[in-house]
Formats: sequence, structure tokens, C-alpha cells
Amino acid sequence: MAYLAKPSDTIENPTRDDVKKAIIEIKDNFEEHAAFWYGSDEEEIVVEVHGDLKGFLILDAGSTNFKFQFDDWLQVEETFNDLIDGRWDLVKSKFNASS
Repeated sequence: MAYLAKPSDTIENPTRDDVKKAIIEIKDNFEEHAAFWYGSDEEEIVVEVHGDLKGFLILDAGSTNFKFQFDDWLQVEETFNDLIDGRWDLVKSKFNASS
């Protein structure tokens, strides 16, 4: 099962529309905990993004972490849509974390 967590709630098996709503909620929000993340039970992968477009990729139950600066919110949306579609290797390659 996949999850999309944001400050207001957590969504099981998120859709592309859920990603768009999360972006609207976090965009331009620079508070300390202004972030949302996607996690999957199918693949040990978590991607988190903050209001300042800083991103984090966490693999293998937290044993491996990668930082990333997204260029814009479109890139964030595309990355999270890749996660929803199960394109794990593509997402890892964006963070230079290909396995």
C-alpha cells in the first residue's frame, strides 16, 4: 500500500489529484513542518518535499538518504506521479540513487 502524508491528513493509495492538492497545501509554506511525503510498502522508498522545494529520498527503512533540490513544482508533481505509477528506478535516478 502507498501513502501520501501531509500536515492536514494521510491518504492511502494516493492519486494524481491528491498530489496536486498536497502541492497547493505546501507550496510557498516555509513553516518548520511544511512538507509532504510519499511512502510505499511495496518498495522501501519514501520521498519528502518541503515548501522551499528541498527533497529527500529515503531508501531501505532509512538506512540510505539522498538530498535533492527540485527545480519547480512541476518537477515535484512529475516525481510523485512516477512514484504513484511504480517507476521506482526513475525516481531513484532523479536523486542520483540508482540501484
